[in-house]
Amino acid sequence: MTKKFKRFLSVLFIVGIALVIAACGSSSTSSEGESGKSSGGNGEQIFVSIGTSSASGTFHIIGGALADIWTEELENVTATARTAPGSSAENVPMLQEQQIEVATLTSEQAHFGYRGGELYDERFEGLRAISGGHIGELQIIANADNGIESIADLEGKRIGKGAPGSTSESMAYLVMEAYGIEDWTPVDGSNADDFNNLRDGNVDAVFSPLGAPTPGIMELDAVMNLNFLPIDDDKAEAIVKDRPYFFKATVDAGAYNSLEEDYNTIAYGTVIATSADMDEDLIYDLSKLLYESTDRLAGIHAQGSFYSLENATTGVTIPYHKGAAKYLEEQGIEVESE
Repeated sequence: MTKKFKRFLSVLFIVGIALVIAACGSSSTSSEGESGKSSGGNGEQIFVSIGTSSASGTFHIIGGALADIWTEELENVTATARTAPGSSAENVPMLQEQQIEVATLTSEQAHFGYRGGELYDERFEGLRAISGGHIGELQIIANADNGIESIADLEGKRIGKGAPGSTSESMAYLVMEAYGIEDWTPVDGSNADDFNNLRDGNVDAVFSPLGAPTPGIMELDAVMNLNFLPIDDDKAEAIVKDRPYFFKATVDAGAYNSLEEDYNTIAYGTVIATSADMDEDLIYDLSKLLYESTDRLAGIHAQGSFYSLENATTGVTIPYHKGAAKYLEEQGIEVESE
């Protein structure tokens, strides 16, 4: 064997050792990327579309904030918030048809989406919760210049009641029924349509359960005189009875320039939802970031402060996704999961 050939074998040996070391190093993966961001799910690039509401609603603001947080903090996740064509009620069938991966829902939509009935012709058995969240106080507003000062004054009036199948619509009919008002003209439209119609004089009042303070109402409050029409306590009690997805609530005075006294009303809870077949590790990571971002969400919208462990189960009447349940149980919160 020549010296040259021996040197050749030595080089091959050294290269082989280097390759083995490199292979061993690469097989030990970390949950942290080079940037220090967590690696969501199974490490592959993941796109998460979040179904929200109209652009003027709290759902869209919160959904957009979550999209930013998840995209920034999870190196392989790109999340985007998309507006709903009509109302957030459409997010349930969109989840079922895999057009979106995460949805913002009212507690009523989640309740009947999972069970069927009322808002939905068929149930979505795979609907799962990630978290509870903010509450959506029903705000019944009217043009003060038209002499409407109470719900009783809505007799015979044109009412913007949200899109067909929306929680706005459901609440509007429940309130009008509680007050025995049968003569009124319901006007369909998105939340943005309702606000525009009130401003333009096309409706006399609007039912808006978007969570206070609602940007669309703040804009109206700046250009016209508004009256907030409270719900009497006995009527509110009758509405929420046997409806675990609704409850009584109060909007504090000062939430809007025109609101000089505390405003008594009813509200729904919020459910951040997904489908049962979503990856458990990914949903765990999304849940963890959501609950760790309360302060950031609160800085974007006042209702963001509700996205916390203290409110993780508020208004939730459906099973949790296993990934979300795992994180909550680590925090000492036991929830039902399937």
